[in-house]
Amino acid sequence: MNSEQVEANRAKVKEIFEDGFMEINGTEYKFTKFTHKNRLQVLAYSERLSARTTVIGDSAWQNIEELINKKLTVNDVLLSKIPDYWEDHPQDYITAITYAIGVIIYPFQQGRATS
Repeated sequence: MNSEQVEANRAKVKEIFEDGFMEINGTEYKFTKFTHKNRLQVLAYSERLSARTTVIGDSAWQNIEELINKKLTVNDVLLSKIPDYWEDHPQDYITAITYAIGVIIYPFQQGRATS
């Protein structure tokens, strides 16, 4: 990603964080409250993902996906309560999960130096 794409992504994450929802392919996904402990879990995973010491799909990922599914809603229903949601909406999966990670850790990112 070039610097313009990185900045555009940061701006989108900020917008989603402030709005409390994201729309993907016409579906609105709303965030419920994440605790500090939840955010730390996702931050730790994000750091490992950035360092390439873990990958999407491994056992650590499954824990993060489960956490996200317990805190993200569609039509006011938690994704964890909708059987096979991602099986039925694979086109939304990568975008939703990627933005969810950014939104969840956004409060930590606000204080980071950008230079």
